[in-house]
Amino acid sequence: MKNLKILTFSFVLLTLFFQSCSKENINDGDNDDTGEAFYSVTTKTIFSNLSENIAQSSGTETPTDLSKSLSFDFCFDFVYPITLKYNDDTTVNINSVQELLTIVETVNPTHYIDGIVFPFQVTSNGNTLTIANETDFAAILSNCDFDGDGIMNFLDTDCDNDGVPNTTEDLNHDGICTNDNTDNDSHPNYLDIDDDGDGVNTEDEDADHNGDCADDDSDGDGIPDYLDGDSDNDGIEDGDDPDADGDGINDDEEESECSDNDDD
Repeated sequence: MKNLKILTFSFVLLTLFFQSCSKENINDGDNDDTGEAFYSVTTKTIFSNLSENIAQSSGTETPTDLSKSLSFDFCFDFVYPITLKYNDDTTVNINSVQELLTIVETVNPTHYIDGIVFPFQVTSNGNTLTIANETDFAAILSNCDFDGDGIMNFLDTDCDNDGVPNTTEDLNHDGICTNDNTDNDSHPNYLDIDDDGDGVNTEDEDADHNGDCADDDSDGDGIPDYLDGDSDNDGIEDGDDPDADGDGINDDEEESECSDNDDD
């Protein structure tokens, strides 16, 4: 199923690229001219995804944080100001993330963002980068693969490869994974290999070894082990407990069979 999704997305990207060749303002990937808004497949892809995420979380108690969505799904933040292009070739200057949010909230199927003025700057992994053309921008996206499985974060159904699908890690059920963070660290659960921060990786908290890390609740408290810092309720944090699930077998004698659900 995932492979079909990726192939479909790749086909869409190729289609959009060839369609762009007929437009007047075309960036061929090597054009570094300034001040002109170019059609950009990468820009269109990003803003389509952001718009969908914002719409899904609208009205919920924990709406999507746009800056976090950019950072986690696409591995960058814009350095403002930037200039974006609508599909009718009009442009808009953006001076802050708040102004960007306004644009994302107001686009629609007939009036949407499909381009950007090169060059512009982004911050990524603590570095400030200059994006000179479409090739540079596409590289940011293609290299955004948190678990290194070859699938870009925004297309990956299990971004941290911990055996728990992103949809399951949406604990508040608002359709968005970027605002669920059990241990309140720098990574939301869907990008956290140790969701509860107890020192035991999520994939190693599959107590019944059935390949599903979300159905184990060793102490019966209603919290699955991978979200429970003390899975057996013995007063010892799992990271310091030689038998975290309380089954009488030391953890170092148990093999994790929690599989990567990306192949499902």
